[in-house]
Amino acid sequence: MTELHQVPGLADLHIQQPLDCPTLDVDVDRTKALQAGYKEKDVASSVLNSLSGSFQITPMFFVNWKNGVDYNLVAQTPQYRIQSIKDIPNIPIAGGPKGNPEILADVASMERGSEIAVINHYNIRRVIDVYGTPQDRDLGAVSADVQSIVDAHRESLPRGTFITIRGQVQTMHESYAGVITGLGFAIVLVYLLIVVNFQSWLDPFIIITALPAAMAGIVLMLFFTHTTLSVRALMGALM
Repeated sequence: MTELHQVPGLADLHIQQPLDCPTLDVDVDRTKALQAGYKEKDVASSVLNSLSGSFQITPMFFVNWKNGVDYNLVAQTPQYRIQSIKDIPNIPIAGGPKGNPEILADVASMERGSEIAVINHYNIRRVIDVYGTPQDRDLGAVSADVQSIVDAHRESLPRGTFITIRGQVQTMHESYAGVITGLGFAIVLVYLLIVVNFQSWLDPFIIITALPAAMAGIVLMLFFTHTTLSVRALMGALM
């Protein structure tokens, strides 16, 4: 991200998935939990019940036979019982042996952390997207600078991590490949048509050799008129 800010013509850079969403990480001491007769599932279920309700774990419904409407039955700690972070360690842990239940602070510790605020996937894989927009510069030149930065960092990526350039750049490359392929087929087709008209293989080949000069003229005109290479310019060259 820091190096992309140095690319001229690249504006509105931002990360789609911010990495600063505040969290509270609960670390269960499994040894203490087993000594008290609890499993980590019991601890997680108790915390989830208190903060989000029992519907997340054990959905229950009440059917009113008079009107045929299903009602959700949810058990949850009242909000006035949990008004600050200091109240979370006092959450009772259910599911253990008979007797007075333990509290969360007896079997777990809690600390602040951060994680991705938005989770997105592309082809099943988790992704972090860095968005940018070309401004006052053609897309091809900007993409070339971005590609060099990406290639420089590709070798230092952690195992199982990939970096790919997508968006308008990918569409541009596909369009260029299609038009250039069409230009090659057009040359072959014109050559075969001239072969039929001239009833010769050599004379049409001599005529076709004038095409490089025509292509050079197209390139010079694009240069003199300060016209960037685009799909429309390639379509004109094809015609």
